[in-house]
Amino acid sequence: MTAYLTCRGCRYDRLPCARRDSLTTNIRGFGITSVKFSCKERVNLYEPGDLVWATVAGETEFYGPDDPETVYRPFPAVVIQMLTTKAVVYIHPGSIASDDATGAHPFEPRGKGFCRVTLRHLARRSGPRETLCHDCGLPSSFGHQAGYACDPAFDEYSVAEKAS
Repeated sequence: MTAYLTCRGCRYDRLPCARRDSLTTNIRGFGITSVKFSCKERVNLYEPGDLVWATVAGETEFYGPDDPETVYRPFPAVVIQMLTTKAVVYIHPGSIASDDATGAHPFEPRGKGFCRVTLRHLARRSGPRETLCHDCGLPSSFGHQAGYACDPAFDEYSVAEKAS
């Protein structure tokens, strides 16, 4: 069976595709096991601004002195950028996981809330698509990064004074 690498992350991956079918007939009998090709009909599975549930590593729970276990939880996220087999998502720090009714385990990012997640750890979430800021890349509902021109507290003169 041949793996079509270009089809990973495409909306039509599991559906019939004329381009993939023609490639299959052309390479049959050559023993080719993986193909990467250019496809003009490829449509990303998720678009920037789509609402998703991103299953990421949460806290580490200890069931014994030598038995740590990392717990994976689905957090609400927004797709920022699609890569081939992964997506860059933004999870707001302090978000509560969908399976955490008590709210005892909020999301604690290692960075600023941007995560790279494989597509199999994403699931669609209902709601309208978010608009993304073209300067800092954050969804408009979450605010802006400090120090960018899009931040309402940004003052060009204070930045110029600090630089001189």
